[in-house]
Amino acid sequence: AFDRLVGRTGAVWWGHSTPAGQERLRRRARLLARRIEALPAPRRCLELGCGTGAFTEHVLALGLAAEWDAIDISAN
Repeated sequence: AFDRLVGRTGAVWWGHSTPAGQERLRRRARLLARRIEALPAPRRCLELGCGTGAFTEHVLALGLAAEWDAIDISAN
């Protein structure tokens, strides 16, 4: 049921389609990036429940020096 809902509503479901939603994603990504960069190298991150990958894309766009794996139970 959730997969069908996300397939129909996409980013609207999470509030990512608005300018405020995009800013929230950017802020969360910067916050996480600062914490990851404070870790000793090599850095390896596992994101559980990445959903559509919208947040993942924002984090990776920051160019972190980290290996990143993201997984979700849903195909969407």
